[in-house]
Amino acid sequence: MSSIKQFKIDARTVKLSLTADDPNTEIDALQDELTRQMKSGKSLIIVDLARADFPSGSFVAMLVGMTFNARRRGVDIQLINVSDTARSHFAMFSPLAYLSIGMDVMATAPAGIKDNVKDFSEGVMARVELEAVVDELGTATEFVVARAEKAGFEKIELSKFKIAVYEACMNIIEHGYNFDPGHAMTIELFWDKDRFEVTLKDQGKSFDIYNRRDYNVDEAFQEGRDGGFGLFIIERSVDEIHYSSDPVSGNSLTLVKYITGKGK
Repeated sequence: MSSIKQFKIDARTVKLSLTADDPNTEIDALQDELTRQMKSGKSLIIVDLARADFPSGSFVAMLVGMTFNARRRGVDIQLINVSDTARSHFAMFSPLAYLSIGMDVMATAPAGIKDNVKDFSEGVMARVELEAVVDELGTATEFVVARAEKAGFEKIELSKFKIAVYEACMNIIEHGYNFDPGHAMTIELFWDKDRFEVTLKDQGKSFDIYNRRDYNVDEAFQEGRDGGFGLFIIERSVDEIHYSSDPVSGNSLTLVKYITGKGK
């Protein structure tokens, strides 16, 4: 018998609590219940992880996978009462950037980044050049999100776009420049009808995005691998990805997202 308890918050919101002595034994039951709640029309499913101090790789992989499935349906899964040990397990392959844990884990942009949003409109390119350092991640994400919001994206889609930009910029900083300061990355935005493009340019090390093994979340966790999850998240947050690299012009990554579900 499942030990997952349900608490109805309102017509569109439900909270699920894990009460088993070892919640890792309830993976299939929780997955089934999350699926059932999504199909029942819930728009917010809150999962109480107060008893899940040591989630297994399979447990984390299930939550990540269900979150992807939920957001494709327009449903948000939010985790609460996440212990420090559970956070550490999640952080081993960085799903904290994708899962909602009742807080914004990303850096915030400095005041003023949204000041010229009024100048951005359909058919007009917006561009910003930033130092490729972690401290600028908030600036990068807010530069994109503020203008994507003006273009008409809904809240959940804005969140997914923010995550994709965060991960893409982090890849430039970490893998392109090896965290070395003194380098730049450029972000260009273009909005054409229902198509919104974000192009990131840098002069760091190139990456063969089209010739790599498929990423298996559970396998990566069990093997202790902590790389590769960023692209996995990006691919599931946007509708198209285009990448090119040239010794002279550098690297160019374009993320395309369609507005209000007009894409795939």
